[in-house]
Amino acid sequence: MKIFPALATCLSLMLAAASPALAADITYPGYPLGPDFENKSDSLFPPASSPSGNTVTITGGSIAEAYSSQVLSGDVSGNALTITGGVVNGSIWGAATHNGTAFNNTVTMSGGSVVSDVHGAYSQGGDATNNRTVITGGRVGRIAYGAQADSGGNAIGNEVSLSGDAVVTSARGGWASSGNALNNRVYLDGNASVGFLTGGESGGVAGSTSGNLASGNEVHVLGGSVSTRIRGGHTYNGDAVNNLVRIHSPAYLAPTVDIHGGDTTVAGGDVFTGNTLDVLAFRGTVNSVQNFQFYNFSLPGSLGNGQTQVGIAGAAATDLTNATVTLLGVEGGGIILQPGDSVTLLGEATGMADFTTSVPKGSLLTYDFLVSTASGALTASLSKAELVPGSAALPEGRIAGLAFANQGADLIVGPGMAGALACAMPGEGWNTFGATQGGWSRYKTGSHVDVGGVSLLAGLARKTPLPVGNLTLGGFLEAGWGEYDTHNSFNNAASVNGDGDTRYYGGGILGCLELSNGLYMQASGRVGRADTHFSSGDMRDGMGQEARYDYGALYYGAHAGIGYLFRFNERALLDVSSKYLWTRLEDDNTHLSTGESVHFSSSESQRWRTGARFSHAVTGTVTPYIGAAYEYEFDGKARATAEGYRLRSADLKGGTGIGEAGISIMPAHGEGGLTLDLGIQGYVGTREGLTGSVQLKWEF
Repeated sequence: MKIFPALATCLSLMLAAASPALAADITYPGYPLGPDFENKSDSLFPPASSPSGNTVTITGGSIAEAYSSQVLSGDVSGNALTITGGVVNGSIWGAATHNGTAFNNTVTMSGGSVVSDVHGAYSQGGDATNNRTVITGGRVGRIAYGAQADSGGNAIGNEVSLSGDAVVTSARGGWASSGNALNNRVYLDGNASVGFLTGGESGGVAGSTSGNLASGNEVHVLGGSVSTRIRGGHTYNGDAVNNLVRIHSPAYLAPTVDIHGGDTTVAGGDVFTGNTLDVLAFRGTVNSVQNFQFYNFSLPGSLGNGQTQVGIAGAAATDLTNATVTLLGVEGGGIILQPGDSVTLLGEATGMADFTTSVPKGSLLTYDFLVSTASGALTASLSKAELVPGSAALPEGRIAGLAFANQGADLIVGPGMAGALACAMPGEGWNTFGATQGGWSRYKTGSHVDVGGVSLLAGLARKTPLPVGNLTLGGFLEAGWGEYDTHNSFNNAASVNGDGDTRYYGGGILGCLELSNGLYMQASGRVGRADTHFSSGDMRDGMGQEARYDYGALYYGAHAGIGYLFRFNERALLDVSSKYLWTRLEDDNTHLSTGESVHFSSSESQRWRTGARFSHAVTGTVTPYIGAAYEYEFDGKARATAEGYRLRSADLKGGTGIGEAGISIMPAHGEGGLTLDLGIQGYVGTREGLTGSVQLKWEF
C-alpha cells in the first residue's frame, strides 16, 4: 500500500508520542534529510522518538528547513539547534509542537544564512516559555523569534540576543498570536544590524484578528544598529503596558527609527501605562519617541552647551503631559558644563511642568538643573555645579601609598641599617643581611587611613677599617605589600569609606661611619616604583558604578643621621640619635572608573626623628633593649585635581611618639650561625599602631 510522505511523517510523529524519549545528537552535512510537518523535503530533524534533549548542528550545505525537535503532540524541552555555516532556504526551529508546551529550547547561530525565520521554539495550542535565540553571526532574511505561541498559547520569558556581526531583518522576543506576550526580552549588541525590534507581541501577525496583553517585555539596545523601529510591546487590539526600552551608548539608531513603549494595531488599548524609556549616555537622532510613562536620562559626558542628546527628525513631538522625566546623572569625564549652560534631552517635546533636580556628574560633581519643555523641546539648564563632599576621599588612597613607602624607609634606617652594621666585620669582605617588618598603623590625615602590610629588605654590606673608625657600605633590594582602609566623615553629608592595596619595589644604598670616640654618622638613598589601587562603594555615579582608580609612580628617598654611643660598661649601651628622613612620590595622571581624569601632584614626606635606645647584654649571646623617640612630619601632603577642581588634600603632618622593645640573639663568639633580632614598635599621635620587626644575619 502506497503512503504519501506527509502522512508517513504524521504517523511516525504520533507513534513517537507513545514511545520512550531518546535524545539525539546529529550533525549536517552527514545526516539524512526528509520531509517535515509541511511536507518540505530536504529538511533536517531528529527521529520522531526524540522530543526533548536533542542536539542538532548545521555546519554547511543547503537544506530547506531544520528542527531540533518536532512533534504533533506533547511537550518539547531542552533541545538545542546550532548553525555555524551553510544555507537554510526556509526557517529553523529550536523545537516545535502542535499540541503541547515548548520550554527551555535554544537556537544558536554564529554563521551561515537563514532565508526566512529563526524560532527558538514554536507551540501551537500551548505556552512557549524560557526559550532563547542567540545570533552572533550570519544572516537572517526575516524574523528572529525567541519563541512563538499560536492558537491561544502564551509567550512568556523568551529571549533573542543579537551580537557580533549578525545581520537580521527583524527580532521579536516572544510572539503570541492570540494569547499574552509577557516578560520577553531582546538584546542588541556588538556590530549586529537589525531593522525592527519588538520585546513582546500579542496578535496582529500572519492574519490574526485579536490580541491580548503585551506586558513586562524589554528591549535592550546595548550596541549595534537599528534602522526602522523599536517597540517594547505590541498588541493587535489589547493593552501594551509596563514594557521597557533601554538605549545605551554606543548604539546607532537611524533617523528613520520610531521608538514606542507600547503599540497597537487597533486604536483603543492602553499603550502608555508603565512603559519606560531609559536613554543611557546615548546620543543620536530618531524619527519619533512615543507612548512612555517614564523617561530616564543619563547624559553623555560629551554633551556640551547647546547640544542635543536625542534629536527628533519627524514631525510628531513627544507628549509628556502625563509622563515622569528623571535625570539619572551625567557621565564623568568629557565636557564640564558651567552655570548658565543648557542641553537638550529630547528634540521635540511638550506638556511637562518645569522642575529642578540635582544629579551626579560622574562620582565627583553635582549638577543642579532646571528641566523644562517651555521651548518646545525637553531641556536641562545648569544652575549650579560643585564638588561632592566625598571627593575628599580620593587623595586618601594616595596618602596611604606615601605612608606605606615611609614604612619602608623606617625599615631601612632601623632594622636594615642595624643588620648591615652587625653582619659586616672589619676586613672580612661582603656579608649578607636582611630584615622584615609588618604591622598595622592608623594615620590621622584630616580623616584617617588604616594601613597594614609587610616590608622586606635584603642586601650585602662590608666594613672597611679607617684610621678614625670603621666605614660600612651596603646595597639592598626592598619590597612591600600592604592593604588599607580609608574613612572620611562630613558634617553635611554621609561618610565615605574606601579601601585598596598598595605595594612598592625598589633598591638603594646605605652607609655608616663609626668613629672611635662613639660618634657615628649614617645615610641611605633609595628609588623604586609604588603602585596603589583605590575603590569606594560610597562614591558612585548616576548609574551606580563605584569609583575606582589605579596609579603608579616613581618614589625616591633618602635619610641622614647622627648619633652617639654611650658605653657604661661592657654590657650596657645607650644609643642617642637624630635622623632626617625624606620620601618623594612623583606625580601621576589616572582615570576613575566613572570617567573623570585625576591628577595627583608629587608628594613629599619630610620627617625628623630624635630618640634613644638602651641595651643591656644579659649573657654573651642575648641582649634585650628598649627605646623611645619623637618624630615630626613637616609635610606629607597628598594633593589632587579632578575635572578642573582642586580636591581637598590629605596629609600626614604632625608629631608621633614611638616606643620600642626587643631582643637580639647571636651565636657565641667565634662561632658561625644565625643572628636574630626581634623587635616591636608602638606609635601614638598622628600615627597610631603597632609593628613588629625581624632582623637576620648569617655568618659562615
